[in-house]
Amino acid sequence: MVRYLGDYGHTEVHRSSAASQNTALDGTLETKPLKTLTSNIILEYGDYDLDEYFIKHMPPVLQSEINSFWERLFDVAYAVKGIHYLKVDPGAGRMQEYNG
Repeated sequence: MVRYLGDYGHTEVHRSSAASQNTALDGTLETKPLKTLTSNIILEYGDYDLDEYFIKHMPPVLQSEINSFWERLFDVAYAVKGIHYLKVDPGAGRMQEYNG
């Protein structure tokens, strides 16, 4: 598993059809870009892919070892999924969503 190194926020500006349109006082149509605040985390770079890991470490052979290995690996995948689609309720009925 890689280490958490830090995090930062970034404002993305969307100038597409998703931008909001309003009618100005003079009757002309003005387009305001849509802004989205993203929350990002920085993780340590992993040293190996799975093939390289199995070159350095003996792969599981017995059925129980194989099951245990994949269950632990999927625990990591579920944790990463939770980071990418995290919903937090900070109170007052407001839900904050973090999508990665």
